[in-house]
Amino acid sequence: MTTSRQHYLDSHPSLNASMDDFEAREFSPTIPDMPSQHSGFRSNHASEYSEASSRRSYSPPAWRKAGSGWFQNHQTLEPRGMAYGSKDCSPVYHSADEEGDGDLRKARRIPLPESPIKGQSPRTSPEPVVECEGNVDEQEGANIRFSTSLDVVQRTEPIEAMVHSIRRATHHVTKSSYNTLFYVLSTLFLYWTVTSLISTPQNGPMPDLVKVAGLAKSFEPVIYYSEHGHAQIEQLQETGVAVWDLGESVRSTNMTSAPLIVHQLDDLSDSLKTLAIELTRFFAGVDADVDSILLVMEWAQRELTSISSEPPSTIGSVWSNAHTALTRIGLLSDSPLAQTLLGQTYQQRTKATLERTFHEFLGVLEESINNELAYSIQLFQLFEAIDKQFLNLQRTVIREQDAQERMENDFLSSLWTKVIGVNASKLRKYEKNKELLHSVRDRTVSNKHVLVNHNQRLLQLKSNLEILRRRLVSPMVRASNSSTLSVDDQIRGLDGTYQELKSSRDAQKRKMMELVYGAGSRRVVLPSGAERGIEGGQ
Repeated sequence: MTTSRQHYLDSHPSLNASMDDFEAREFSPTIPDMPSQHSGFRSNHASEYSEASSRRSYSPPAWRKAGSGWFQNHQTLEPRGMAYGSKDCSPVYHSADEEGDGDLRKARRIPLPESPIKGQSPRTSPEPVVECEGNVDEQEGANIRFSTSLDVVQRTEPIEAMVHSIRRATHHVTKSSYNTLFYVLSTLFLYWTVTSLISTPQNGPMPDLVKVAGLAKSFEPVIYYSEHGHAQIEQLQETGVAVWDLGESVRSTNMTSAPLIVHQLDDLSDSLKTLAIELTRFFAGVDADVDSILLVMEWAQRELTSISSEPPSTIGSVWSNAHTALTRIGLLSDSPLAQTLLGQTYQQRTKATLERTFHEFLGVLEESINNELAYSIQLFQLFEAIDKQFLNLQRTVIREQDAQERMENDFLSSLWTKVIGVNASKLRKYEKNKELLHSVRDRTVSNKHVLVNHNQRLLQLKSNLEILRRRLVSPMVRASNSSTLSVDDQIRGLDGTYQELKSSRDAQKRKMMELVYGAGSRRVVLPSGAERGIEGGQ
């Protein structure tokens, strides 16, 4: 084998040229030189060929010119190819007795390519495959392949830059205690600012609808007073009829003051009828005022519910909180022009709705109280007029009663005893007139008691309305920014008062319907004295 290779080297015409022109090809894979465990190593200056050039594959000049490209990169990773690059099996060791060898030994150490196999490219080195025990595994499936891609390196560059930035920032923060304190305070301030901006807007002082609802609850006695209004009106109507009947009884007598008494009784009957009509209007107005209060309370609940059911969005919360902060420091104002240009925040809409419902509620209460007080003033004027009529009638009856007694005494003193028997009918007439006048006086007093009772109830109602009006105009109630209750709390307060007033109003309405349109019976006395019953039906 040695003789044939030497003969091949001697017969090759371009051996010297190929050795002079030999350079390591860039595409040929190399394995870094590893020192052997032996004592002798070849020096880089002792040979004209470097270790890198001796480890690379050699190709003749003709092959290089042809550019056959016989090298394949994938064969270097195969088990057979890995044997060439093993640092343990590479013949880089030489003994000291080889220093004097000639060109023949140098040429023998030059690796030459083998003849390519048909259908395959030439292998990376003409050196024979050296099987190294312990480096080549018999099982190809147990081999592990490591590869490093440029994409992986590029992907790790942002991570390394981020880590470097974090380290630099940490170093800057912890550089001194002043820097650390400054950054801690700045972080706390930033956290407080962000939390304040994204938190739910807190409403400031607003109108107190619960307090106004408490004033509306004071109308509950008015409801109970109106509940007995129908019975009071019927009683006044019956009193007027009785007074008229009394006047007709006096009309048929021969008393001196009979025409005057009849005229006064007729006027009194008309006044009682007028009072009954005005009381009917008054109680109807009271019922209408209570219904209007219930309606405005229901409307206020709907308005407040529409606000509470639509919580502000994140952007709306940030804008509301920022606007509140800028308003507190004086950079913005709540003027109508600013609201028109920038729009209303959630807090401004809530406050505007509460103020609108508050003033509307107060307006309805004030209007109801003023209407009832105006009606009560008219009723009191009627009561005073009727009271004067009762007083004048009573005085007239007393004068006539005295006159009748004086006339009776004169008549008895001027007649003989025998004449008395003849004029007994005239004497009985005097007695009858006296009894009638006494009856008129008693009925006048009893009717006046009825009128005084109605007057006292109305006076108590008027005093309650006056107190309610004074409370209504007080600054504590009308203050627009007197409450810190939330919208939900005010809705619950309104709902509680609304339910109480509505239940009282419904009960009073049912009783009124039963009295006016319910079943009953009335007894009617006919002029002939025969008593007939008229049954009332449904």
